[in-house]
Amino acid sequence: MAKRGAASPKTKSKSKAQAGAAVSVFQRPGVRAAGFVMIGLAALATLGGAGYGVWTVDARARRSLAALPQQVEIAWPTIVRGSETRHVLDEQVRAEVQSQVEAIINHEPDPFGSESLEQAGEWLASSGWFADAPTVERIDARRVSITGVWRRPVAMVRYGQGDQARDYLVDSELRLLPKVYMQGERTGPYLTGATHSPAGNAPWTPDHRTPWPDQSLVEGLELLMLLV
Repeated sequence: MAKRGAASPKTKSKSKAQAGAAVSVFQRPGVRAAGFVMIGLAALATLGGAGYGVWTVDARARRSLAALPQQVEIAWPTIVRGSETRHVLDEQVRAEVQSQVEAIINHEPDPFGSESLEQAGEWLASSGWFADAPTVERIDARRVSITGVWRRPVAMVRYGQGDQARDYLVDSELRLLPKVYMQGERTGPYLTGATHSPAGNAPWTPDHRTPWPDQSLVEGLELLMLLV
């Protein structure tokens, strides 16, 4: 009985020594620091993997959206007559502007990029269709909105002879708009009797900011505006 009782403390003492040895290993400064470093590296690896996963998902989403054409929503100028709302610009002009802007917007591979928006705004501002620089903004990943103050055509000036005969679209100040028609191609009021060519080297490089330098046209337009 005495031997059995004596054996028990030795066993317990050995267990405590082993436990103490085990604890003392991690209590040593160098080993403890190494343990913290290992835990830290494991945490960083986990976070790094998560970040890589987010980057991969974002890259895939951008590629998927880039494969789809972006929709360009243009606020066209309209006129209300009675209960009817009509477009100020004809279908051909709207199609030409729409096509050009869509080509610029969809040329950029990044669906969230801003470079194409700036390029579209610059082209529209220099096109001659706007009184001021228009606003081009991205509504979401698939849609772009364009708003602004449009220059409105009020008449055409018929000028030229034979194969050079053209109908030039003008605004209320007799400034050229960026659309020239073959004579008779477009219906609508027009002025005749111009004795001077339009401002600029029309129709190739017309000046959209300078009125047509012809006093007879000024008088004709004033009369036309009274009749409309």
